[in-house]
Amino acid sequence: MANQGAKKRKEENARHMANLRRIIIACNVIYVLVRMVVFHSSFTWKHWIGLILTSVAYLFPYQQLARMAQPAYADDGELFDGGFDMNTGGVCGYLHDVIYITSFVQVMSIISEKFWYTYLVQPSCHSKPQFRSILSSHPGQLESPLAKQASIDRDTQLTIQPLGTTHLAGNHQGHQKTLTDTGIWSI
Repeated sequence: MANQGAKKRKEENARHMANLRRIIIACNVIYVLVRMVVFHSSFTWKHWIGLILTSVAYLFPYQQLARMAQPAYADDGELFDGGFDMNTGGVCGYLHDVIYITSFVQVMSIISEKFWYTYLVQPSCHSKPQFRSILSSHPGQLESPLAKQASIDRDTQLTIQPLGTTHLAGNHQGHQKTLTDTGIWSI
């Protein structure tokens, strides 16, 4: 009963990887049939390079996701871990984005070569959070007024004193506020 979660994760990962495989195969089949067969008169060496590039763009993320999804077994052959959760963000989400954007670019490049510019969207979308984290590592760089107020509020949390008075924990600008039993604030 303890391995039910690992078995469920293993099955989910197997289904997920099968769906990704179907998407990749379907996009390649559509591209080859439509671009090479239907529009064969306009098919050039650039399209061969595009097919190779999209195949490579599928290959590396899919292999990495397949390694992440592999279950782990104990020495006695019992299922130990069902693999990585494919619904998480971070690297896993980025690899999924590469596969989905590649499938979009591959199918849409049948219509126009300008869809190859879509690949420029992905690095810009994923570089914004890294850029913000770099800037936010320097104090006061990206701190909004709400964030400043939240840090002030954290510094001035209420603490209960044993004699029935409530003191604010922070001592901002040399003042200490006290709420007495009568409900009047004194400084």
